[in-house]
Amino acid sequence: MNPRAVLAAFDAQLRRHPELDASDWHVERDERVIRCIGDGWTGVAWCDLDEGSADPVIAAQIARFAELSRPWEWKHYSYDRPADLADRLSASGFSRQPDEALLVAEIADLTLDVPPPVGIELREVVDEHGVEALVSVHDDVFGGDHSAMGRALLAGLARDAAAARCRNGAAVACSARWLPTAPPWHRHGACATCRSTHRRTAGRSCDGSASSSWR
Repeated sequence: MNPRAVLAAFDAQLRRHPELDASDWHVERDERVIRCIGDGWTGVAWCDLDEGSADPVIAAQIARFAELSRPWEWKHYSYDRPADLADRLSASGFSRQPDEALLVAEIADLTLDVPPPVGIELREVVDEHGVEALVSVHDDVFGGDHSAMGRALLAGLARDAAAARCRNGAAVACSARWLPTAPPWHRHGACATCRSTHRRTAGRSCDGSASSSWR
């Protein structure tokens, strides 16, 4: 596997072209920054900066998100430029969160038909009851309020059901699922305008293997 090629594909397919499958999400594109705004996640998904543009662009994003008065984060990966972008974010009021990871593998090399560990049951979320259970798990594990994620899941299930009913004039789906194609990260941030410290969140991934978040 070529790490450079993988990261280039990750940028092109996900960070630079996020597909947000929800009516309450939208993407804003500037020359050097792509922002995603919605109930499920809000923040900077991609940037193309250098030593001269980094500080003004960071300041512009802080001003833009302050207008929204909602949680947001800046996802910073270790291969992002300039090399000191993390330090610049920190100097602008961001604080680091626990490490995250970006894992990549060739599907053909994986053993996919593997049962879950003993005592673990995998359940497909197909209805409101399943969504409530999923949101409850997220609230318990990650803390905070994930009701916005629940609303997005319910909306996705409704769209899947409508599509199934319309297909060939009959309901042919035997199950439903919602696969978010938004950037693969969760919201951890605090509202940029609700605290005097103006704390925000950013994330950093290390060449496809490790990352850290900032708040």
